[in-house]
Amino acid sequence: MLGALVGDVAGSYFAEHKTFSRRVELIHDEAAFTQNTLLAAALCELYYYTDKPAQTRIERFFRAREVAGEYKKYALRFTEKLGGVELAWAKQAGMTREVNITAAAAVAALPCAYAFDEPDVIFAQVQLACKYLFNSDTARDCAKAAAAGVYLLRHGCEKEDLAAAASELSGFALEGDLGELADKMTTECTPQDVISAGFAAFASADSFELAVKRACTLGTYPHISAALAGAFGEIYYGGVPEKLLYFAREKTDPTVLRPIERFSEKYAARRIAD
Repeated sequence: MLGALVGDVAGSYFAEHKTFSRRVELIHDEAAFTQNTLLAAALCELYYYTDKPAQTRIERFFRAREVAGEYKKYALRFTEKLGGVELAWAKQAGMTREVNITAAAAVAALPCAYAFDEPDVIFAQVQLACKYLFNSDTARDCAKAAAAGVYLLRHGCEKEDLAAAASELSGFALEGDLGELADKMTTECTPQDVISAGFAAFASADSFELAVKRACTLGTYPHISAALAGAFGEIYYGGVPEKLLYFAREKTDPTVLRPIERFSEKYAARRIAD
């Protein structure tokens, strides 16, 4: 999750200052964590205190509400970070469902892929993480594909094979190489493209930093694509460059950073020996 944090913070600058140049720097004073990190931190806090998946019908019912409650708790502390849809949902009384068609669910639900270690269990918890704020097939599919990427890398998948393997495992087609996606995302962009860009940026790079840089130059929602590239890179390369991690920590509120760091210590982002 620390790699995802770095990607989100670095990508936030390019969400406001779009560039298609490959010659970019990741450290900028204007960078900041986004609502994606905020919501992921909420889920990190929940799963830091429980590593038991919700499996029965009643457990699933209450887990989905627990997740939504954590999302709201964190969201209402940092309302300035929220988009219009997310802010309106967070301020509503009770547990309402929002048909939110967005790739952002992929980052928010990412902790499920670290807390659990069987694809069916991971996907079931992802579904619960999306039930209220991200209640759409598109958002759930994006979240499942990202979680599949983390699971596969932790179990030794090579980066060149990751997109195809994640597509097969999650049932969500990840399409296009980096060049094709860069051309497409200058004129149009779907949630599928945003997730595909995170995979393509990671697969095309030979270092953590380069993977995040390439994701940041793909135009639309670079903080989401870069968060995924960062999450994948942390697992594949065995960590996050200290300079970038220090930068991301400095740009993240301590109350958001702490649950991510505790969670990351408990569920280390490393490859698992099968």
